[in-house]
Amino acid sequence: QQSIDLAPAGLVQTSIDQIQLDRLRSLVGDLSGEWQVQIGATLTTILTRYSLTTTPIAYAVEYAVQHFEALDLAVNTHSYPLAGSGTRQNVIAEQTGLWDPERIFILTAHLDSTSEDPYKSAPGADDNASGSAGVMAIAEILSQLQFGCTIRYALFTGEEQGLVGSGYYAQDIYVAGEEIEGVLN
Repeated sequence: QQSIDLAPAGLVQTSIDQIQLDRLRSLVGDLSGEWQVQIGATLTTILTRYSLTTTPIAYAVEYAVQHFEALDLAVNTHSYPLAGSGTRQNVIAEQTGLWDPERIFILTAHLDSTSEDPYKSAPGADDNASGSAGVMAIAEILSQLQFGCTIRYALFTGEEQGLVGSGYYAQDIYVAGEEIEGVLN
């Protein structure tokens, strides 16, 4: 029998080697209220990312927007209605492909969190600050590279209310006729 080497090679291994545990801990801590973060001109602590709040979820969204903008990615917020709570935003950052930009791959996580008392405290380090931190850290690495295809980094809100944010986003990109080749959540 012949053995198959499944170890990453080349660019994949180089990218994996750039992942730093301290950086992931920092991003998770920022999002889960371990310490204060600078959001625009405001120094605040994100104690909850519950989508039915107003200011706390807006801070989490702006934190993510600032992060992707610092990587020189094109960033926008995708607005959708959240029943009884007005409009909320998903964060969508894009790294446009160089020769096949219509080929789109999306890396996602949900930015919102919940708890037994979500309006006051829903730090959600593992639900899902860790997933959001992973997407942001991956963007830090991949944004330094050039790809033929387009890569989108999507952080969804309204997910704790039944996948609302991602549902609206999927519907909107379908209506727009975009062909998504793959999604990694």
